[in-house]
Amino acid sequence: MKRCPKNNLNGVHIGGFRYVKAEDVIHLQADINYTNIFLCSGEKVYVATTIKKVFDALTPFGNFIRIHRGSAINANYVTQIEGNTICLETGENILASRRQKKELKRIKTIISLKKPNPVAF
Repeated sequence: MKRCPKNNLNGVHIGGFRYVKAEDVIHLQADINYTNIFLCSGEKVYVATTIKKVFDALTPFGNFIRIHRGSAINANYVTQIEGNTICLETGENILASRRQKKELKRIKTIISLKKPNPVAF
């Protein structure tokens, strides 16, 4: 995977002639040697690149966390965590691996930082 040149505003190279902006990616889902990339626009991009390569290309540009062998999420789109289930802003529920407890704690801290603090009057 190669990153875009600094002057290229098209985003991160994900395979072929395709570029996406890291902040537009909600989550990644592996399909053998292919990857489904779910975007905030509702678009689903299917690329002939492994999830590891796509994840490595996106990680420097956002809060991407590998929650399972076959899936990764952008923590900015997480609304809540219930046990091992992660709820996204799109309404999707994604199951996290039991071995990813440290990552789930990291997501919880990101969620708590997103929430505005109530102001006392």
